[in-house]
Amino acid sequence: MLNWLARYFKSINIAGVLGVEFRDPPAPVAPGRPHPQTLEYAIATSSKFSDAIRSDARVCRLLENANWKQAAESALAQFLDGKMCLNNGWVTSKTWTVVRVSCLDHIIDSLGRFRQRASYGAVATVVGMLPHTVMTGRPKTPANSWVVGADPPHVPSGYAAEELAPSLAESERVLCTADELRAWLRALDV
Repeated sequence: MLNWLARYFKSINIAGVLGVEFRDPPAPVAPGRPHPQTLEYAIATSSKFSDAIRSDARVCRLLENANWKQAAESALAQFLDGKMCLNNGWVTSKTWTVVRVSCLDHIIDSLGRFRQRASYGAVATVVGMLPHTVMTGRPKTPANSWVVGADPPHVPSGYAAEELAPSLAESERVLCTADELRAWLRALDV
């Protein structure tokens, strides 16, 4: 009875009017796996990459402001973990854009630092953009040349030979999906 009542009040947004928060009961978890509401889960899913983004001055400013924190946390959850946001107002907000740009900057920096190629589609999906627009406005420099086409020869479009990173061809593996890119980013020791 109480769960039904809580869902009803959520649906009519009574929580916002009354200033209370209704929480769903914890979801069942497979044996041997940490529950999402525990410290063990936070440690298991944390990464140096996510810590680097959270410590970015642009993102820190958003996370410290009560008005922007929820939208920023939602953007981080989508970009880092692939958890979709259902609030279109947040997705189109400037807060979301700032987090997106910060994530994109860190992804491109990490790809270059660790000499790893990733496809336009993988990067675009992670940061919630279209593949043909993900590098729009960025200069054609060796640092930005690690984001490449998914099809062979796996080079960035429209780059001259002198604009490519010298070691680009040495990187055999290309991260072609958002899941591969997210897994690679989580495994980094940035």
